[in-house]
Amino acid sequence: MGTGRPSLIVRGAEPGKGDLLRNRLVAWAASPGVEIRTREYVADTERQEQDIKTASLLLMPSRSEGFGLVGVEALAVGTPILITEKSGLAELIREHCPPDVARRCIVPVTGDLETDAPVWERHIDFVMRDRRAAFGNAADMAMMLSKKLTWARQLTVCFKRWQRSVEGPYRGVRKWRFGLPAGVATP
Repeated sequence: MGTGRPSLIVRGAEPGKGDLLRNRLVAWAASPGVEIRTREYVADTERQEQDIKTASLLLMPSRSEGFGLVGVEALAVGTPILITEKSGLAELIREHCPPDVARRCIVPVTGDLETDAPVWERHIDFVMRDRRAAFGNAADMAMMLSKKLTWARQLTVCFKRWQRSVEGPYRGVRKWRFGLPAGVATP
């Protein structure tokens, strides 16, 4: 740190296998100027959050990712993200953000390393060339998502779906009322 050289920190190594993972990553790295450090997986949310808060960019290059909670956590603290298009988080962002905003953080993937690696390299290079803009974009995206994805709204959607499922095959059965938190509109 402090050298001006980029540093890649990989969180999630198996206990006792961080050096082995680091050596594999160094062997794969195309640029000898990148410092690579590995850190073991930890359940300690404060340590994870510290990694995210001090990052210039969070990468989620999975070939496939069920959702991508770490990307949400990064946006929540204002850290720029690049995520695979094959994730639930990418779907959520495409659904709730304008296309030009979504394209800033969603990286297309084919599953072919020879094809995907240069694409990821271009996206990373673009973000790192103007970190100020990247942090501004992350803040804008977080604001857009936070306005549309509130707990109250999600609870209302969940309640409506539940109500439809109960009303479907059980028409005429007494409707139940639930005490919802203040500010949550009932359907």
